[in-house]
Amino acid sequence: MNKSIFFKIFSGYFCIAVILALFILSFAFHSIRIYYVSTLTDDLTGMATVLNARIQPFLEKKDFRGMDTYVKALDLRIHRRITVIDASGTVLADSEKDPHRMENHAGRPEVAQALRGAIGTSIRQSSTLGEGMLYVALPLEKDGAVPGVLRISAHVKDINSLLLHLKLDILRLTLIAVLLSLFAAYIFSRKLSRPITLLNHAAGKVSHGDFSVKVYVDSTGELRNLADTFNNMTDQLSVSFTRLSQQKDELHTIIANLQEGLCVIGPDERITLSNTSFRAIMQPAPVEGRFYWEVLREPRFRELMQKARAHNSSVMNEIELKDATYLCNIIPMDSPQQCIVVLRNITQSKVLETIKKDFIGNVSHELRTPLTAIKGYLETVEDALTGENQRYLKIIQGHTDRLIRIVEDLLLLSELEEQGFRLECAPVDISLLFENVSKIFGQRLKECGLCLRVEVEPRLPAFRGDVFKLEQMFINLIDNAIKYTEKGTISVRARRDDTHLTIEIEDSGIGIPTEHLPRIFERFYVVDKSRSRKAGGTGLGLSIVKHIVLMHNGSIDVQSECGVGTRFSVHLPLTAS
Repeated sequence: MNKSIFFKIFSGYFCIAVILALFILSFAFHSIRIYYVSTLTDDLTGMATVLNARIQPFLEKKDFRGMDTYVKALDLRIHRRITVIDASGTVLADSEKDPHRMENHAGRPEVAQALRGAIGTSIRQSSTLGEGMLYVALPLEKDGAVPGVLRISAHVKDINSLLLHLKLDILRLTLIAVLLSLFAAYIFSRKLSRPITLLNHAAGKVSHGDFSVKVYVDSTGELRNLADTFNNMTDQLSVSFTRLSQQKDELHTIIANLQEGLCVIGPDERITLSNTSFRAIMQPAPVEGRFYWEVLREPRFRELMQKARAHNSSVMNEIELKDATYLCNIIPMDSPQQCIVVLRNITQSKVLETIKKDFIGNVSHELRTPLTAIKGYLETVEDALTGENQRYLKIIQGHTDRLIRIVEDLLLLSELEEQGFRLECAPVDISLLFENVSKIFGQRLKECGLCLRVEVEPRLPAFRGDVFKLEQMFINLIDNAIKYTEKGTISVRARRDDTHLTIEIEDSGIGIPTEHLPRIFERFYVVDKSRSRKAGGTGLGLSIVKHIVLMHNGSIDVQSECGVGTRFSVHLPLTAS
């Protein structure tokens, strides 16, 4: 059970008061006893000094009987035991006992000290009386010698009786002081603990969502400042909580009205949140609280989830759900293993894209025959025309050739995008492939005054791929580099990079402005239209390159700087098939 703050504070003061009281009592009793014994010893020493002059005449006359009678009479007045002992330890006179029946006292510690010329003191049990006694022995000196010892003693029980009364008085005073201290501690503890208790209860209410609670204390200082700070904190929390509630409601409204299906998958792989669109996609099955694989029964989706969690990065791809195509975007959250899933229905877009591809493919097939015929007739009438007509014919032939190249590229793209198209994979010798491609551009490079440099890392492993498609890819990249390089060098490099084969085609041409880089792989996108038209470009080369790279499960990126050159980097996995 938790103890209250009042109990903790009060018990601390109680322990301190009791410990101090015990220490004071122990110290006081010990000091008073030492002081009283010391005072009594001084009194006995003074008596012995006074009696020394009275005893000396009896010793000189050797009137031991008269001395014994004298000390016994003296004891009745001073109530102190008086004993006279000679140098040999024999008791000559004693105020309480018969000296003839007393044993030799030479071995008594106080007597031994006195016989050596010093004042001897001792507190011990008397063997004669059987009681505790305080002894003071004074040497009886004569002519530099010590013929005897005068000893005066007092009963210890008298000392203890007096000390007992003193102890009782001190104990009463200490008890009163302790009680007063505890009362003061109670008042102080109560005053100190009450604001803390109020703050504790108020904090409990705040933890349960009650931000209207306030704490008011009568004390000043730190506790008053703490209460004011607490009240300010609850005001701020109330404002913040209201604002957060509004934002939460707005966010829920936005999420609920999104056309895209949205859900949140927690670390235990259960769906913790979903919007109306997502539930509509998954109906009639319930969604929240279930494992995601029970709701999204699509192996491709599970692969995307594992990939997103493994790399802790956003993953986007297409998946098929209930005869519809969705663009699935999985975004890992800051919270560990939590992911946001967004499903966008792109079925209609895919249908339109398919129609567009089919249309482009059909048009390309239909255009190929008349364009080939036009090119043949132009070649037929070429010899029959002269002068200005010959120049016009050349212009027509140039545009016809460009149209034919566009048609051929469109047909190649249609072939690559055709569903079910498969690469004809075989081991590829990169060095031999580059050698064949270099021969294709040998004459053209010489005419343009350019140098093609090929650098292949020794002992590159064989790469599985479609030789003809890869050759087409490198032809397009090198052709592109030649078109946009007026002078300098075109470099082709191949090296192994971890588990990938990295191939770089770099030129020293005019470069590509940064704002155009994200779109250069789009169909018909041309950075410099006038230059591309003049060079005979179709705007489809880089789009074909990207398709070939993706079909080999690779990636391509580009780096360029205007006036410096452009570098395309193709990364192909060595396990590609």
